[in-house]
Parts: sequence; structure tokens; C-alpha cells
Amino acid sequence: MKKILSVILFWGLVWSQLQAIDSSEMIVISTDDSQTAYVISTIKKITFESGVMTLHTTSSNSNHNLLTTKKIIFSLVNTADNNTITEDLNVRVYPNPVENTINLSGNIDQKSVHIYSIHGERFETNKNSYNGITTINVSSFPTGIYILQIGNQSIKFTKK
Repeated sequence: MKKILSVILFWGLVWSQLQAIDSSEMIVISTDDSQTAYVISTIKKITFESGVMTLHTTSSNSNHNLLTTKKIIFSLVNTADNNTITEDLNVRVYPNPVENTINLSGNIDQKSVHIYSIHGERFETNKNSYNGITTINVSSFPTGIYILQIGNQSIKFTKK
């Protein structure tokens, strides 16, 4: 039961954010180490019932028994809880958790930056840049968990 709740909570955290990234994948790995990969943009919905996760895709439905699911991996998503560096963009995001202002350092000048709540709500992001550091004021955001999307990479951060 704890495993099922963890899967549901994690999926709720990243679902709406990942749908916007066509190249992202969700990989389901079973206890026998078999793997099934799904392109996120083809998943219409996911349902959980009686210990079974059903992925409803544009082409078919697939069932996965959660008791025999070892792990679920989402590509292009970094969910580190501490200072985070995205490899492709070489961006450092700090502090995490944040109270008022989140800092981004690295190559993001031409990248789009969006922030989403775990419920999929998009928040306004007014970014300011000075000396290679971009800041975003999140002081008005409610306490909670957010997804920061920089280009095609996503990072989870916590607002205190």
C-alpha cells in the first residue's frame, strides 16, 4: 500500500509538467527487470485501481501490477532536493528549499523558464538577470512543491 501511494504521489508531481515535453519518456521496470517505455506525450491518462496502474495511450491501454513494479523512471526530470545542476544546460538552481528568491546560474539566457505547482497550475515567472545569475521572486507563492522548467529540463523545488 505504501508503494502504491508513493507512485501516485510522484506521478501527480510530474504529470502535467512532463506532458509538455515531447521527448520525455516514462519507463516502467518490473521486478523481473523487464522494461516498458512510453513517450509522455502519447499518454492520455493514468488510472490506479486495485493495485493496477493502467496507462491509457493514444494507441492502446497497458496494465502494470504495482506489486511487481520495481520502479518507474521519468527521463529529463531531475528531482534532487538540494542544490541542483542540470547537466545539459549546466544550470545551478539554489537555494532549495527556497523562501523568497530562487537563483539560477548558468546558460539560460535564451531558454524559456516556467514554474508549475504539483497540481499543474502555471505561475508567472518574472526573471531578473545580473552578472550571470537569474533570480525569480517566489515570495508570493504558497508553501509547497513546484516544478521549474528550464528549456526541456525540469527541476523540483520546495517553497517554504
